[in-house]
Amino acid sequence: SDFFPYLLTFFTEKLTISEDEEGRLINGAHYLQQALEEQRFAEAISFVEEQMKRLPLHQYDLLVDWLISYLRQLDVSVKEDQGFYEGYLQELERHLKEFKW
Repeated sequence: SDFFPYLLTFFTEKLTISEDEEGRLINGAHYLQQALEEQRFAEAISFVEEQMKRLPLHQYDLLVDWLISYLRQLDVSVKEDQGFYEGYLQELERHLKEFKW
């Protein structure tokens, strides 16, 4: 997908490197790409949400915009299976952009 090169170039340096279950360090952008490609959407959404505390606000907003765009361009059958209707995506975007500390 055209979405991942942008994610990897823009966010590779910015997304938190975290540990997987085995304690190995993983790059946040690669982790997010893999979660989305494997359709682990809840995991991907919660990872993005965690970045609010780590990224400057404008970068976090860009990441949310990127995620919502990615979800919008998914195949119709995947969106239907996941319940990613437009109303849900708008609500998700609003939820992710709510300022919460």
